Amino acid sequence: MVKTFSARLGGVTVDRFEVVGCSDIGKTDILVHSRVVYDGAKPLRADWRVREKDGAFRILDLSVEGISMALTLRKEFASVLRREGGVGGLVPILMAAAT
Repeated sequence: MVKTFSARLGGVTVDRFEVVGCSDIGKTDILVHSRVVYDGAKPLRADWRVREKDGAFRILDLSVEGISMALTLRKEFASVLRREGGVGGLVPILMAAAT
């Protein structure tokens, strides 16, 4: 999972991933606090919002240095929907990203 997100964040090579703690968010979610060390640079703070479902934990959001991936994607999708006039413009972009 870390390698997948690192590719989305500019293709950095992750040298070390450390879980440094966790905290409850509401009744169902957990925020996992971690530190990502890459390419000899200053470690990044990465917080993973997770929820248990059907006996497995699912990642709902990744926030790197306070920037939410879910919120960023939501804004990007909204921009494409406005610019393209609807879902028809978003589907090809999502299909291209999936390959």
